[in-house]
Amino acid sequence: MFHLLDAALEHLSFNSACDRLFCVGDLIDRGPFSSNVLEYLPRIHSVLGNHEDMLLSLYDYNIETHISECDLKNNTSGQGKSWWMDIDTTTRIQILLAFQSLPLVIEIDTPEGPVGIIHGSVPLKMTWSDFKSKIISLDPWVRDCALWSRSRIRSNDSSGVEGVFRIFSGHTIVENHATILGNVYFIDTGAFCYKTPEYQFEGGHLTIANILASTKKFKKDFCHTELGFSLRY
Repeated sequence: MFHLLDAALEHLSFNSACDRLFCVGDLIDRGPFSSNVLEYLPRIHSVLGNHEDMLLSLYDYNIETHISECDLKNNTSGQGKSWWMDIDTTTRIQILLAFQSLPLVIEIDTPEGPVGIIHGSVPLKMTWSDFKSKIISLDPWVRDCALWSRSRIRSNDSSGVEGVFRIFSGHTIVENHATILGNVYFIDTGAFCYKTPEYQFEGGHLTIANILASTKKFKKDFCHTELGFSLRY
């Protein structure tokens, strides 16, 4: 849904000379413009999402792995990945290389303390320091949590994560507005239509947040516009 991102950044008078845009992953498979991802990657700071990881896993994390077009078609028929078959081999390699460089975690130093960006979730009861250490040591379970976990939001656990000012997370769609649990902010408000036999979501809006806005403003200030996105100031 990069067209919504363009509209949002224009509305916010985003200036790349002094502003930075961090993303919580899933830059692909969730809208009609996935093939444009290379145009946006140099302009943003994003963590790896499970959808980028799934694409890399098709190639066993090795871009030199050969996969027949027939096998690729079979493996990209679901999860919104059919766009992969519409791009040439050179572009595929460029996208895979770019995804290989995406981190699982981004930490931003701020006057209020570190702010974390992840896609999934920090395991419950785990400190931010321990989480980072286990990510660095390639702990497979913690890596899986960083990409796939929904345990915190599904259990409505508001205990937060010790050792970090805030964490911004995606992966789980929260309808209508961002959800705050302790110091963890879930900001994927579903800017696309997503339908499965188990889940029907007609589409929400793109959410952009100021990582240092007051918690009161996060809970109060929503600006729904005809462009289909929310703004937090």
